[in-house]
Amino acid sequence: MDILCSTTRAEVANGSLREAERANVIRQAVTAERERVVHKAKQPETEVGKRIKGLTDVPAGTVNAIVKNRTKTSLEKFRGKGTAH
Repeated sequence: MDILCSTTRAEVANGSLREAERANVIRQAVTAERERVVHKAKQPETEVGKRIKGLTDVPAGTVNAIVKNRTKTSLEKFRGKGTAH
């Protein structure tokens, strides 16, 4: 009975070691992939866009498009005083 217990313990220990080795290999692969792929997030182009991004955490491309459209709409309605140069 003692032989069976020591064999079982050895198998469990060996299996645990293999799992730890697998986990270590996976961890190293993930670290290497993170270093390989450096993704820099775009930042909003304007100060207003940066404030919106800070408040809502919307992607920068979406914020830039919203600010661009609102600015265009606002400037189309703008009528300056005097004559144009």
